Amino acid sequence: MRNRFLSMALLAAGAIAAIPAAFADTLTYVADVSIVNGGYRIAFGLGDLETNNFTEIGTDVPYQLGGIGYGAGHTLFGLDSSNSLVLINRTTGALTTIGYSGIPLLSFQPDGGAVVPFAATANGTLYGVDPYNNLYSFDQATGAGHLIGSTGVPYANLEDPAVGFANGLAAIGNTLFFSYHAYNIDPLTGKRTTDIVPPALWKLDLSRGVASQVGPISPTTAIFTGIGGVLRAVHLTPQYVIGSILNVNPQTGAESTFISSPPQNFFFAAVPAPEKIVIENASGTSAAVHPAANLRRVMH
Repeated sequence: MRNRFLSMALLAAGAIAAIPAAFADTLTYVADVSIVNGGYRIAFGLGDLETNNFTEIGTDVPYQLGGIGYGAGHTLFGLDSSNSLVLINRTTGALTTIGYSGIPLLSFQPDGGAVVPFAATANGTLYGVDPYNNLYSFDQATGAGHLIGSTGVPYANLEDPAVGFANGLAAIGNTLFFSYHAYNIDPLTGKRTTDIVPPALWKLDLSRGVASQVGPISPTTAIFTGIGGVLRAVHLTPQYVIGSILNVNPQTGAESTFISSPPQNFFFAAVPAPEKIVIENASGTSAAVHPAANLRRVMH
C-alpha cells in the first residue's frame, strides 16, 4: 500500500497565491495543515503569517486543494484533488464546485491528494500545472482548463510507487513561478535516493507556458505563496516531516529560513484579505495522504 505526501499545492499542498502589495499584511486568508492523531486535517480560517496563529472558519474540507487564489472580482477559488475548480466562501469556508477542469486524474486521485499546483496572478487569472508540467489557465465560470503550453521542465512518472516529487506554484504580482523536484525512492527504506529531475525554481511565460530556470533550490522543497516580493516554500527533511518554512529569492532561488521548526499548525497557501485569511488544513489517517506544501511524495 502506498502513502502519498502531497505538496502545499497539495492542499498541496501550495499553496500558492499572489499577495498584491496593497494587501501585504500579516493577516490573510491561508491554507493550514494541522497534525491530528498522527494524521492531517484540512480546514479554512484566518492566519497570521508572522505568528502562525490560526482561527478556523467553517468545517473540514473533504478533499485536498492544490492551492487557493483570487480570481475576478476578488473571488476566492481553489483547485481540489479531483481536478475541479471550487469557489471558496470566505465567511463560512464552504466549497462550491464550479466544474471539472478536464485535466486527467491519476490513478490515486482524488483520495490520494492534489497533484496540480494552483495559483492566481495579481490580475485575477487562475493557473495550474498538470503532472506532465503543462501550464493551464482556468475558466472561472465553468472550471474548464485551457492548455497554454508545455513548460519544458522534465517530469517523472508520478504513477510509479518508486517515484517521489515536490512541486509548487506561486505568483508575485503577475509573474508566475514553479518549483519542481522528482526523485527515486528506495523500495525497502522509503527514503529518497537519486534525482530524476533535480530541484529547481522556474519562471513561467504566461503566453506560451515555457519555463526559464531561476536557480537550484533545496531537495523536497515546494513554493506555496508570494509575499512582499519574496516566495515562501516548505522544506521536508529526509524523513519527510516538515523541516522548515523558507523564504526564496525570486531572482536567484537563494533560500533563507523563515521558520526553523514549524508548530503543529502551519500554512501552506495564503492569499491577502483586508479583513482575514483563508487557511487550508490537510486531513487523513496515518495511512492516508499527508500533505506538506506542494510537496508530493509517494512511498510504500
